[in-house]
Amino acid sequence: MARCVETLKHNNLDALIAIGGDDTNSVAQRLFEQGIKVVGVPKTIDNDLMENDHAPGFPSRFGVQAFMGADLDNRSLPGVYVAVVMGRQAGFLTAASAAARTRATVRI
Repeated sequence: MARCVETLKHNNLDALIAIGGDDTNSVAQRLFEQGIKVVGVPKTIDNDLMENDHAPGFPSRFGVQAFMGADLDNRSLPGVYVAVVMGRQAGFLTAASAAARTRATVRI
């Protein structure tokens, strides 16, 4: 953390705009505690921001598209396909992936 603060000060940066999710903004908080001026802009694929219908980052997710492509691949392959969808606790990405399924036999 000290090296980050040193680099920001060495480059005469007045402030840092941190665009990201929990990890990015937790680092921004630590930088703020070290005296760096920080603006935190939440952007999360998890879509778990309070008071928002859609969080920036959620519409740009690739989970739905990935499942659509996997569905096409699995039509020609026998067996069971198990997919893991990223996201912390909210489950919105998983729900959106399930809603985008292209075949009734796909279970998510």
